[in-house]
Amino acid sequence: MTEKVYDSQYINELNKRVGAFQEEDFFVNNSETEIKIKADDKVTKTVRKEIVVLNENGRRESELVLFYDSFIKIEEIKASIYSVDGVKIKDIDADDIRDLPILESASSFGDSRIKYISFNHNKYPYIIAYEYEESSTNFLYKLNWVPEEQNIYTNSVSLRLEYPKGLKVNIKDLTKSFNLNEFETKKSEILEWKKSKGIKNRALGEGLERVLIQPLKFSVSNNKGSFKDWESFGHWYHTLNQGRQELSDEKKKELDKILAKAKTRSEKIETIYNHLQENSRYISIQLGIGGWQTFPASFVEKNGYGDCKALTNFTFAMYEYAGIEAYPVLINSGLDVEPLIEDFPSNQFNHVILYLPNKGDEIWLECTSQIMPFNYITSYNANRYGLKITNEGGELIKTPSLTSETNYVFSSTFVSLEESNNAVIQRNISKASGEYLEKYYFGFANKTEQQKVGWLNENFKIKADRYFSIETSAIDRKENPVSFSYSITTDDYFRKSGDRIFFSTYQFKEPGAYNEHTKVIYYPSKEVDSISVKIPVGYKIEVLPKDTSISNRFVDYSLHIKVDTKKNILSIIRTFILKKEIQSKFEIEELQASLKRIDVLDEKDIIFKKLIDQD
Repeated sequence: MTEKVYDSQYINELNKRVGAFQEEDFFVNNSETEIKIKADDKVTKTVRKEIVVLNENGRRESELVLFYDSFIKIEEIKASIYSVDGVKIKDIDADDIRDLPILESASSFGDSRIKYISFNHNKYPYIIAYEYEESSTNFLYKLNWVPEEQNIYTNSVSLRLEYPKGLKVNIKDLTKSFNLNEFETKKSEILEWKKSKGIKNRALGEGLERVLIQPLKFSVSNNKGSFKDWESFGHWYHTLNQGRQELSDEKKKELDKILAKAKTRSEKIETIYNHLQENSRYISIQLGIGGWQTFPASFVEKNGYGDCKALTNFTFAMYEYAGIEAYPVLINSGLDVEPLIEDFPSNQFNHVILYLPNKGDEIWLECTSQIMPFNYITSYNANRYGLKITNEGGELIKTPSLTSETNYVFSSTFVSLEESNNAVIQRNISKASGEYLEKYYFGFANKTEQQKVGWLNENFKIKADRYFSIETSAIDRKENPVSFSYSITTDDYFRKSGDRIFFSTYQFKEPGAYNEHTKVIYYPSKEVDSISVKIPVGYKIEVLPKDTSISNRFVDYSLHIKVDTKKNILSIIRTFILKKEIQSKFEIEELQASLKRIDVLDEKDIIFKKLIDQD
């Protein structure tokens, strides 16, 4: 890295920004990236960055973390810390750079590692200046360039892309506010993107500015492929994994035995999936070309474990033996991920699942989970395009979406007041599907009673003094939708003051419930809850909120309260429907206003007053 020399004008301008961004934790004063493609299997990327750290939070957030493996090498790292007056405080030396494995658990192993620098200095503000170079011999290594992470202010940012003339490189420019210059030398094509008036990159769903770069041809460990179209890339993946589906004679005999009881094709499909879940477990394996090439089916059969590719391949092999049509599907798994760009064939994937056409009744299988129900691939895989791998190549296919008809929870609760002033709560989740199902499976499946109690106390507003029972057998049976129930005593529900008892109208919001701080809605959803509160003997209702509803383009909400004077029961029926996926900042702000109103309505007090004895 060239020695930094700061002139007075530069320092004056920088300090103006320091004064202007006091509400930030840090900002990027300058960021330069240079990508050089040297051949169809060699690329280098050089990054130079200058970060101004304003406080302790900024120090933690500005740590440098670089990933590498057998295909990606970190060639050089140089870094220094300066005062905002431009005076060097220290150079970062080799002892300050930690080199750590990424995968360090019983469920994962591989050759991926990180180089990590924590810039330990506590006199704020200060400047971090660093430069590093990485090289790769794998064009499935993602060359995409994002000016900065979401919502980080960057004063000046640039990308320089250079590649040999004659080399075909697909480029998709998704920047809107950058100046682009294109020129050439005798041997190279060069493109430069620059912006020097500041950028704070948009959040997901608002058009994240970036440049996608993909050489048309690639080679991984001498396995050559093409991104001419999705079919070509799918053909490469199919060829790379061909011949790895062989099962032993013993496994075939075992399958014959367990399938003998299955009368229909659908029963056979579910029987094989259950067999997978009962006899294998997920372990992340990232070794060499193992990031793309599956272990043989015999490996999973012998060892009882595998990564997503190996477990999907093993399941595929069992279906193939049973004469059932199935296809691996590559997808980009996760919630906070950009959608697949259909007109830009490239590596946009990090996971693989299994698809079975089943005569129009599609079945989708997540092969890495031992706890998820059959034909449920989770919200992390839903509603996105994937690449179906066939003998002929690849074709785009969309996974099932979650709607308010498949992403819901229905519940009922009975609440009574003990003489000790504790509430006795009997709560029944009668049906939960979609994201709600996931929450309860992860909270309860294969958990001890103590862990279940801990999860309930961590995820619900009302904290239990004592649990009478937790019934989760439906989760153990892997039902979809799922149901469960629990009974508790708590001093959190009612508040007593003199001769009055107070309690909020609705206190059973789901784990991770949407509120006025919600930033994104991934899927529509529906919550319907019925609460029956026993009016204590000797008390009457003094304050009761009115029935109310909110309906707009984002939500339908209603709160209906009625009293059964014969049974002395107060009933509260609450319905909350999120109508659509929302990621736009402007729509989220409008939604937040509705959620804030709903929070106020849910928290309105109901008051019981003690009756005065009549002599």
